[in-house]
Amino acid sequence: MNEIIHATVTQQNKNNFAVGTRLTGTLARYADGEYLQVRTANDAPLTGFLTEKLENLKVNRTERVGAVRVGDIFEMSWGYDQTNVNYFQVTRLTYKGAYVREIGAKSVPGTQGFMCEHVKPHKDNFLTRSQWCCPRGKQSYEDANPETFRRIDTDSQGQPSFNFRGRYFARRVRPDESTYSSWYH
Repeated sequence: MNEIIHATVTQQNKNNFAVGTRLTGTLARYADGEYLQVRTANDAPLTGFLTEKLENLKVNRTERVGAVRVGDIFEMSWGYDQTNVNYFQVTRLTYKGAYVREIGAKSVPGTQGFMCEHVKPHKDNFLTRSQWCCPRGKQSYEDANPETFRRIDTDSQGQPSFNFRGRYFARRVRPDESTYSSWYH
């Protein structure tokens, strides 16, 4: 299962992690229990991963519930004198974070007003161009909508989030959750 979780070491363990150390990794289930797979400091390939049995760790319930999975949708709302809404879908996970692509939005019937409406994410409807997901080293969205790596953090409520350019924050939303959007011409 590809879940990113956060945990704190609570007792002596085989990897000599100090008690109180915060770890981030992915959840792995084996016949003898659940383990947290943690990458090594040098980011080595699979052979460089350590596993720690979850019973040696304290996994905060909200952090476990907040685990990120492939297919999750994140919403970013921003703008000045208008409310722009962008949606992103997780396409794959790594031990460091998630890769996302921008997806479209669809109008919620009956919510349209004067230059405003509510929108919902349109899952699996990947945009052909993205203002936010640019090819590495490019500033232009004219090129494509490739997967873009984002380091997953938690917001003030402990929910998964990530940011673009250090100031535009995306939070996870349910696929049926709508968001207010407005525009001015």
